[in-house]
Amino acid sequence: MITPRYLPLPSIDDIAVAILKNFYERIDYKIIPECRIWIGSHSGDNGYGRRVPLIKINSINYSTTRIIYYHHYKVNPGPLVVCHNCYPNSDNPSCVNPKHLWLGTQSDNLLDYFAKGGQPSFGNQQVSDDQVREIRLAYANGEKIMNLSRKYDLSRWTINKIVHRKTFKHID
Repeated sequence: MITPRYLPLPSIDDIAVAILKNFYERIDYKIIPECRIWIGSHSGDNGYGRRVPLIKINSINYSTTRIIYYHHYKVNPGPLVVCHNCYPNSDNPSCVNPKHLWLGTQSDNLLDYFAKGGQPSFGNQQVSDDQVREIRLAYANGEKIMNLSRKYDLSRWTINKIVHRKTFKHID
C-alpha cells in the first residue's frame, strides 16, 4: 500500500512545468541568509507540530522538498526522507535550497536532529512541566485555547490535550 509520504512522484516533465509556473515567486531569499524559504502553501500540522511545504502538481499535493530534491539531483527519494542541513543556521523544514537537502532514512534524520541538540518529545511536543502548569492555570482562569496555542506556539489540539489532562497526566 502506498502511504501519502511515498506517493509516486510525478514525471520530471510535469515537475519542470510546475517549477516554471510561478514557483520561484513562492521562495523568499531574504528571510534567512543561505536558505531559500518556501512561502507557498503548507500542510496543516503533520503530527509533530510542524507544517510541511507543499506544491501542487496535476491536482496532487507533494512535499516541496521532495520535489526540489528530485528536480535538482534527478534522483527519486523513494522511501527515503529528504533531510535538511541548513548550517550555519538551524535546520528549517521550509527551506528548499537544494544544497541544504540530503537523503536519509528516518533513523538518519532523527540522529541528525539529536546531534544538532534536538530533544526527544516522547510523542508530545516539547513542553516543560512549568509550561504545562501555566497553560492549565491560564485555561482555568478563562484563557481561550486559541490564545494559548499562539502564546506557546503549540497546536490547539496539543493545548486541548494538556488542559483536559489527556497528556502530561503526571503533572498537577
